[in-house]
Amino acid sequence: MHSAFQPTASSFFSLPKKMHWMALLSGLLGTVIAISVVHVVIIKHEREFLRGYSEAILNRGLQANKESRLSLKFAQQSQFEQCSPEDIEYLRESLWNYDFIHDIGRIKNGAIECTAGWGLLAKQKKLPHFSELTPDGYQFWKRLKDIPTEGISSNAIARRNSIAFVSHYVFKNLPHNPEFIAAVLTTKHSDYIYKTFGDLTKQQAIELLKKKEDPFFWLPVKGRQIQTQLCTQGSTVICTTATDSQLGIFGISNTYHVIIIVIGFLFGGIISLLMSFARLRKNSLGARLKQAIDKKLLHVQYQPKIQLQSGMMIGVEALARWNDEEYGYVSPDVFIALAEQNNQIKELTKLIVSKTLSDMRDYLVNNKTFFVSINLSIQDLTDSQFLLFIDDLVQQHGIRPEQLIFEITERSTADQDAMSNTTKQFVKKGYQVSLDDFGTGYSNLSWLSALEADEIKIDKMFTQAIGTDSINQNMLNGIFQLIENLKMHVVFEGIEEQREEDYILERSPNAIGQGWHYSRPVLAEEIGKLLISQPLKKTHA
Repeated sequence: MHSAFQPTASSFFSLPKKMHWMALLSGLLGTVIAISVVHVVIIKHEREFLRGYSEAILNRGLQANKESRLSLKFAQQSQFEQCSPEDIEYLRESLWNYDFIHDIGRIKNGAIECTAGWGLLAKQKKLPHFSELTPDGYQFWKRLKDIPTEGISSNAIARRNSIAFVSHYVFKNLPHNPEFIAAVLTTKHSDYIYKTFGDLTKQQAIELLKKKEDPFFWLPVKGRQIQTQLCTQGSTVICTTATDSQLGIFGISNTYHVIIIVIGFLFGGIISLLMSFARLRKNSLGARLKQAIDKKLLHVQYQPKIQLQSGMMIGVEALARWNDEEYGYVSPDVFIALAEQNNQIKELTKLIVSKTLSDMRDYLVNNKTFFVSINLSIQDLTDSQFLLFIDDLVQQHGIRPEQLIFEITERSTADQDAMSNTTKQFVKKGYQVSLDDFGTGYSNLSWLSALEADEIKIDKMFTQAIGTDSINQNMLNGIFQLIENLKMHVVFEGIEEQREEDYILERSPNAIGQGWHYSRPVLAEEIGKLLISQPLKKTHA
């Protein structure tokens, strides 16, 4: 027998067709979610990369621009005759101070006369018209060819009689970017393009600078783009505009597409199936519980209640048990909660009460001081017909009402006045009332007074805290002080060791105990054997 519902391959094919379709739809939904999540995550990293890439370009451009201007300023401070050996040596010495300037020269009548690298030129090199002229007098050229000599090509910046050639290595070793990422380095107002990065024509670069960022870039639709623009601060302002034209999943290989789709589909489908199995288990378990109640398939075990001082068994607590043919042993916490959810608790309680009084009849009739405790739910107590049902059974079996203790655990914020009126009807008939799990949940002093309880049961969490340095141990000490002056029976649940019994007896000599230290829950026929073997001071298998 299965102790729990175990999904198997065969159980999948036994699912209703509706659930097969739900699994398929959930798989498709899972695929969409997986694609969307991966898409957004990749875009997040791409935006971070794009910003870092732009910062790297901007920093290099700013550094090159700064060094260009500093080198020209230094060159103009020369006290030597232009292009004299001393002047050329002066220019050469300045080159050591700059990383991104590979040569410095002199201009005369719009032509290069000499440079630090090539010395005095045999023939002056005429400069073409500059590409840009700044308000402060700096002239810029892009990709000057064969200047200052044949085979040389570089960008240059000049002011007055000096010119600086920018190194080819300014933008080397930038972060490696995929082919679909491009960038443009420009002036502040994008009216002059210093350099383009990636596969961009001049026209494409101009169009990029005019574009505004797509507000729906995060959608998993091909053709969306993201872009970022960064500018420097200060007197010299340059800007970098970068773009990514293949976002998220559109920038990864088909192999990854397949992996994402498969994982998403499997994840969605599996989640749907697990939920379906869970619903089937719940529905099936609820149906089987109803069947078990109707066919009276549940049984009752009994946990002895011991007068600690004497070790004598003075009563038992009835505990509902269910062993299902399909699910095996089902915990009371599970099937009682399920019965409450499915409005089966009243029928369940009546079945347990009937079995209990039938099982315990001889013990109760033959020993007028022996009693049995039965747990009731709030739904039982609020049923106006339940008390009549109890009265009929008691009369039928010839049992005295005071031999029945009804244990109440308050699981909700039910109206205290209504509960108090109900329990008073039980007390008026001679039945006893016990407040179960005292100290936990809603079982507190206000309920103690409202229910006019004859007995309180201390939850086992306090018993098990004995000998520990915990808050429950401190609370237990407070409970002992509270019950010292209460004129009612006090039951301690969960006693498993002698030291726990000794601790309780020392502080509450009249206490009643339950637990494996005395006996596990047993069937009704075992109670007679336990009564013969009293006093109970050891665990009985």
